[in-house]
Amino acid sequence: DLIDLCESTERNAREAAQLRRAIPGLSDADTLAGQYLPDNQNQLIQDAYQKAAQVTRLPDLNRHVTARMIRPGGWMLRLNIAGIYNPFVGEGHVSTALFPTQIPFTMAHEMAHGMGYGDEGTCNFLGALACYLAEDPVIRYSGAFSRYRYFARELYRRSPGHYLAIVDSLDPGLRLDLIATRNNGRRYNGQLRRVGSTVNNVYLKAQGVEGGVDSYNRVVILWTAYFAERARFLQSGSGE
Repeated sequence: DLIDLCESTERNAREAAQLRRAIPGLSDADTLAGQYLPDNQNQLIQDAYQKAAQVTRLPDLNRHVTARMIRPGGWMLRLNIAGIYNPFVGEGHVSTALFPTQIPFTMAHEMAHGMGYGDEGTCNFLGALACYLAEDPVIRYSGAFSRYRYFARELYRRSPGHYLAIVDSLDPGLRLDLIATRNNGRRYNGQLRRVGSTVNNVYLKAQGVEGGVDSYNRVVILWTAYFAERARFLQSGSGE
């Protein structure tokens, strides 16, 4: 309900801010630049998926999948594509034009497709979980940052007033990254972006994803349900 959604959005914002403060050398006055991204992102995310496989016991999360950065990547964002999984080469492809806050999460999302999961909301959840379990603080922050944006988007759709109240109290560093990410995306707005969204929507529905592009936001329900069930499991005394 709306109260749960507000609390979850605030909790994701607090977690993102906390993880941001854990990044060495990054202050509230600086945006997350590309220099903070780890060189071995692929391996770190794959290691996190190994943990996710143990935690969830879902099949194929330990499958070896890589994600390649595409240069130049501006054409992808002009078509409203942050990343795409290419089954013919067995790799995820991620746009280098993304703002750095989005890159690790997008890589994890595309790698989830390579592990056999087609639904976009499911891949958002698995990507967010992998980032959550990662050792690197930048990868963890990217996952929390992206989670907050999905929760905030859903809250704005349900209640703009509650959304604005949370935005007003955001951590300064997190707010700075949100503004920079939004402004970077606006550089690629245009008619092609709308065409790309329409084509992607038709493609997803043709592949059996009933919600089309709306399915991405299903991560809100999946993330909330997973951690609620996990909390009940731990409270029952069954262990980790």
